[in-house]
Amino acid sequence: MMPNLGVIPVIVGVLNITPDSFSDGGMFLDPQTAAVTATRMLTEGAQLVELGGDSTRPGSVCCGAKAEWQRIQPVLKLVAGRVRFGVDTHHAVVATDAIAQGAAYINDVSAGGDPRLLEAVAASGVRLALMHSRCSAPHLFDLNPEGDLIASIRSFLEQRIELAGRAGIDRERLILDPGMGAFLSADPRKSFELLERFAELESLGCDLMLGVSRKGFLKSEGERVVSDRDAASAQIAQRVCAGLNQGRRLYIRVHNVPLHSEVLKSLITRPG
Repeated sequence: MMPNLGVIPVIVGVLNITPDSFSDGGMFLDPQTAAVTATRMLTEGAQLVELGGDSTRPGSVCCGAKAEWQRIQPVLKLVAGRVRFGVDTHHAVVATDAIAQGAAYINDVSAGGDPRLLEAVAASGVRLALMHSRCSAPHLFDLNPEGDLIASIRSFLEQRIELAGRAGIDRERLILDPGMGAFLSADPRKSFELLERFAELESLGCDLMLGVSRKGFLKSEGERVVSDRDAASAQIAQRVCAGLNQGRRLYIRVHNVPLHSEVLKSLITRPG
């Protein structure tokens, strides 16, 4: 029997430079404010900060590659060389420019929808996160997985692993995100089912990503603001970590870095 090597949690601070993100929209449009926050996230326990310039919440409209880059580029200039960061984008041109600015990884919610993005990542040597989604396009929540939930997710991600491989990105450079909340289903029970079965995704042989922080399926009775979901987010991250066996990394996207850092501190051994 293989020894239980445990999982290596990697806390990723989420920082959206957008006017309309569901949690922090409008808070970090000022580049200096965003840069200071990114630096603070590292001191609070994040190993990476993920910058996003285009909200993909339900009901959002794609702002386009030009506007997305105009939002994040001033922040990248301020944090490059000081903050280890990734960039959330499905645009090849944004990914290319972000890599040139020092991005450690690209998080593509379209999972390789633009072949040119795969080519840019392949040529660079940085890592790539691929997310399963029921969206036919990043802002269109119009599909629903059929049949067994995990089987559907696995089939989707296996196809995208093969697609990335043909582009020259090997499995060790991939981070797989099964999607959560609206990306998974309009039914919150599907997200909870996935959390219970998350360990079944280890057999894909890649590092994994967990993105439950402040998602709508965690909304509780009497909630006043979305940050009321932070405690549940941290508890879920802890449970998922405890249920994983392989000595791989689990990238955990969070809004409240200090809380997650405290909850996961006994498991965090080294940066991702």
